[in-house]
Amino acid sequence: MRRNRISRLAARRRQYTGETYAQARAALDSHEAPLPAAHRAEQRNFEAEVFDAVLNSHSRLTETTFGIAATRPARDSLELEVENEERGDALMRRLLPFREPGADEIRGVPGLRITKRTSRGIELHISGQQTCLWLTGLSAKAWKRVENALLDGLQEMSWQSLWTTSYAWTAAEGAHEAKWNNGNWNKRMHAGAWLASGLLRRIPAFHCLIPAQTVTGYMGLGVIGYEGLGPVRWVLEVDFAHGRPAFQEGLTAALTDRDLGLPLSPARHLEVSQGGPLPPNILRFDDSARTGLVEFRCSTGMYSSLVRDHPETAERIERRVRRVLEQHPWYGYRPSAPPWRSRPPSHVTSPGTKHDVVPGALTVCAACWGLWCYGCSVGGGLAGVWVRTARRCTPRGRDGRGRNGQHHHGAGRAGGRSRVL
Repeated sequence: MRRNRISRLAARRRQYTGETYAQARAALDSHEAPLPAAHRAEQRNFEAEVFDAVLNSHSRLTETTFGIAATRPARDSLELEVENEERGDALMRRLLPFREPGADEIRGVPGLRITKRTSRGIELHISGQQTCLWLTGLSAKAWKRVENALLDGLQEMSWQSLWTTSYAWTAAEGAHEAKWNNGNWNKRMHAGAWLASGLLRRIPAFHCLIPAQTVTGYMGLGVIGYEGLGPVRWVLEVDFAHGRPAFQEGLTAALTDRDLGLPLSPARHLEVSQGGPLPPNILRFDDSARTGLVEFRCSTGMYSSLVRDHPETAERIERRVRRVLEQHPWYGYRPSAPPWRSRPPSHVTSPGTKHDVVPGALTVCAACWGLWCYGCSVGGGLAGVWVRTARRCTPRGRDGRGRNGQHHHGAGRAGGRSRVL
């Protein structure tokens, strides 16, 4: 039983991280939380800066959310797998520190250094702190090419690269930190760093669980309804196609999941101070301590303007969106084949039945702690009919029983169409 539960949990973790099943299963064997948070405050604060860099460096159409194909979170480190070399180059330009001669401002993350270059990728951490970030997805030669391109550009402009000057902090970085990264703003940023870190670790959920075509984001201004300036507000703009099912329910379920989500709930208390509910395309979530706020703005406008210039990427995005819609039933999506029956058979609706039958619809599976399941075609029986009982959801064959008279979810079996998140 424990092995089956871990297997299901690994399959669900994949939907948040984009990992392979083997990677997710191995992470669960390490006795950490199903999707661990950063253990140290320094790591959380660092990941909040990385999240800001990921948002601000994303300016091209990418198949995956923000061009991050997968994440591999651990208590003391985080790995980001970039989609391609172009995305790796844009992210490195936001992370590595450099400055214009004579200027006080530092571009990038002050104190950030490259500590390892391996076939796996490159490891970065802030000098003097217990932080760790791996950038992977490219070959060692590709990462070196990205770094050399940045160095060449800085040399051409006569700017100074600080990550190659010394391993210790430079005087310019120390002065920048003392001038800019102190005061109330810094306290607010650190208080809500857990949210930015948590979203960064779950970025792939937006292309594994949510049928979004593109996602962009930024750090927004505060909103009315909190004491003082309130928490840092992260705004994510989610773009989807016209005519596709709304995904607000799926987004809420994924974000607030008991095992793999974040300690968030809809920020309905803001409706009182703002004079009424928000438009249905805007969702806001915060925590009970009011230290973090994330806002989702759903639209259908941006993606269509990008398709013409990136037809191949758009085609891959469309395949991904269809796959998500077919796998996750809370969207109410019906694939064209095989057809779903419009009515249940007579033996299911006959008088005296003890089952609540929902033909071709969605039910909650209590056996999987409330997970949603697809309909199942068993032994040539019904397609798309789940029977909801007091304890478990049972796919019904022609004989009124599951395959071989047993309950199952049918994933990977002949005729099966169920999915376990």
